Amino acid sequence: MRSRLSWDWRSLPGRVAGSGLTGAALGAAVAGIWHASLTSTLGCPRPTPGSVDGNFCLPVGLWLLAVAVNCAVILVGVWGAFTVLRLRPRQATVFGGCVVVVVMILLAAGGGLSLRQSKLPPTPWLAALEAGAGLAAVALIAGGDRIWLAGVLALAVTIAAAVQVPPLVRQHELVDSRLHDLVALGFPLEVPSVPSYHVTAAEATEGVLLVVIDQSIPHPGTTEIFVDIGPAGGAWAARELAMCASPGHSRPLYDACSARGPDRWLLTNTDPLFGDAALAKSAGLVLQSSPNGGRVSDSTLIAAVTSLRPASAASLAGLRG
Repeated sequence: MRSRLSWDWRSLPGRVAGSGLTGAALGAAVAGIWHASLTSTLGCPRPTPGSVDGNFCLPVGLWLLAVAVNCAVILVGVWGAFTVLRLRPRQATVFGGCVVVVVMILLAAGGGLSLRQSKLPPTPWLAALEAGAGLAAVALIAGGDRIWLAGVLALAVTIAAAVQVPPLVRQHELVDSRLHDLVALGFPLEVPSVPSYHVTAAEATEGVLLVVIDQSIPHPGTTEIFVDIGPAGGAWAARELAMCASPGHSRPLYDACSARGPDRWLLTNTDPLFGDAALAKSAGLVLQSSPNGGRVSDSTLIAAVTSLRPASAASLAGLRG
């Protein structure tokens, strides 16, 4: 009875399962090392004027060390697993397995096959899933006879899925991050409600909500408008309101500030490279609108900071940002 329940790791199912588990472990390990290399205190911070840092650090060497360690982990892991599982031919399967694991991890990072494009490390669970599936397909190819064709097809499907899945995962993570930041703002979310304009992007930065509105049908000149919204008691709001603290007062970017109604101002600029801007204070919030280059009518800028509608954090987080 005991022999019937034992698992033969050197059978075809055992080799495929063992290779898949090995690939999953390698994918998770490499992703963990990649993450650690970006957050390690051994990296040298950029010096600031007047600062003295006597701590030991590894500049570019830290990144190269992480790459070297990951390569060693993959090589040892694949060679050890394929040796135990007795996959043949040894050299070809080990080389192919290493290549597949590297490719799958890079694809899991969402940067194609380039380390330069893979600016962020992959999620460990996704790297484990894709590297495991890829290495299992290699074991299937090494099975020989007629089963190798099924392995090739499995590898092709795995690579195709690896190309499509990471961007979706990244987008989901990005939406979750935006949602967290928007909820953390702590004030009722409102967005401009301007005729013929719609909200195209929104994000939270340092306690301020940045909203981008644009026209559905492009018009001559600039149509995109940036609208910053923050609590009236915050540091950002104080800096913005200081531009119009006295008649005609403004900052160097604008020539003058003129009142256009209760708690609303227009910042004018004669420089053709910059447009005007509008500033308003309403319901405990301070709002500023400015065109994304070029000029937008003053009435549209004023409307962008005075005509508002409520918005949910979830709806804003789903925009392109």
